[in-house]
Amino acid sequence: MATTKVDTAIGAGVRRCVWTTTANESTAPIHLADMYVCAVQVTGTFDGATVTLEVSNNFGTGAGAPHADAWRPLASSITFSAAGLKYVPTRECGYQWLRCTTSGAGAGTSLTITSIGRVDRRRN
Repeated sequence: MATTKVDTAIGAGVRRCVWTTTANESTAPIHLADMYVCAVQVTGTFDGATVTLEVSNNFGTGAGAPHADAWRPLASSITFSAAGLKYVPTRECGYQWLRCTTSGAGAGTSLTITSIGRVDRRRN
């Protein structure tokens, strides 16, 4: 099943992105340039799956998405092999894009990945 993404503003200066996935794949990226804090939560049935957060500073061409080979795991290797919530240091590291890549997914994998970010409204 393809990853679905819902990206919405949920309040003054707060943005939420929700992906759902059942397979080995990478999510659509979110743009972090205006965020100064971000947290990611993963819930659901893992069935052997691992979710790895990846970043890129390469804007690529076309619709502004990063080049496929520009993605790298976070230096702190933020991964999930069970449900959890983890902080992503965006402004400190200067990341522009964030995506989640699922690997090792079994037949019963069904995950919801939610990111919440606070937007720096002074930069808009």
